[in-house]
Amino acid sequence: MRFDIVTIFPGFFESVFAQGIVRRAQTEGLIEIRLHDLRDFTHDRHRTVDDRPFGGGEGMVLKPEPLAEALESLGIGVKEGSKGAREQGSEKAGTEGLGTRDVGTKVILLSAQGRVFTQAVARRAALVRFGGVTQTREAYRVRRGMPFLEQMVRDVRFGLRQLRRSSGFAVTAILTLALGLGANTAVFSLINALMLRPLPVPHAEELAVLRIDRSDQKAPSYFFCGPVFRALEKRHEAFQDSAAFADFTLQVRSGSGIAVIPGALVSGEFFHALQTQPLLGRVLTPMDDQ
Repeated sequence: MRFDIVTIFPGFFESVFAQGIVRRAQTEGLIEIRLHDLRDFTHDRHRTVDDRPFGGGEGMVLKPEPLAEALESLGIGVKEGSKGAREQGSEKAGTEGLGTRDVGTKVILLSAQGRVFTQAVARRAALVRFGGVTQTREAYRVRRGMPFLEQMVRDVRFGLRQLRRSSGFAVTAILTLALGLGANTAVFSLINALMLRPLPVPHAEELAVLRIDRSDQKAPSYFFCGPVFRALEKRHEAFQDSAAFADFTLQVRSGSGIAVIPGALVSGEFFHALQTQPLLGRVLTPMDDQ
């Protein structure tokens, strides 16, 4: 809620609003108070806001032009024939509200001839502006709470009640979802292991596999003859290290007989290119290729 106060003594209000419950409300962001000097809306050298009553007489009155300009600068306009204008001078000294173009804005004009601004008047204005106490509490609860989470909990409860009523449909739906999730998980695990997950070696993003594309072959070839590979191995301006490998099935004799183990034939630069270390012994080196 924002209060704009137009006065010729803004310094008087600054000290009042800087203490007590009003200051606490401003600090917590519940209200905002802005002070406006009425003299800032005058256009003469002396910044005059006072004038004599029409027809003469004792006392001074405020000029209407600076006040009207101040209201216009705040985006507020006074309607002709408003309640405040009609009832002005009908009751004791106090304040009276003026009609505005914006329904959500209330203008209170201090006047010695207006109605007394009591707590009852303030309560009525608050009810007109914000609605009843119950509606305000509900709106505040919604803002302070988590409406999205509460709505989701209500939807889940409604869904569980519907499934409980149709147990056969519930079992079928749950099994279908379980099979679908299981199949998707298995496919993703396979793709992740073969294509997405990087190799467990340092700087795997720097590795590249060479292939040969020929117009007379439908599929690319990854096989190189020995002389071609040795020529590539000497071209260090293209690659820092070059290694060759080929899948191979090994037959290993063990205590229970001969075991078939999948393996690979590699060149001497293979382990150095991958920057891997053996668990036992040593790895192959280019000297082993001689």
